[in-house]
Amino acid sequence: MLVRRNAGEAFEHLVLHYQDQLLRMIATLLNDERRLAEDLAQIVFVEAFRRLKDFDPSRSRFSTWLFMIARSRSLNALKKKG
Repeated sequence: MLVRRNAGEAFEHLVLHYQDQLLRMIATLLNDERRLAEDLAQIVFVEAFRRLKDFDPSRSRFSTWLFMIARSRSLNALKKKG
């Protein structure tokens, strides 16, 4: 299904599928700072899209990989906020 789509359509599909879950997780990690969580979610999706060639489905599910990127970026944001 996604293989037949162009990159933009595939990216849109992934964002629509994961955006609510990802935003909730990031907001929770950032103590419900919604504005920062929204900004960070966008950064995570862009990073995932740019690194899609690095994703290895034999190592993990896409959702696991995406949420690990989000967790890492969230923890970095907390450290910077310090």
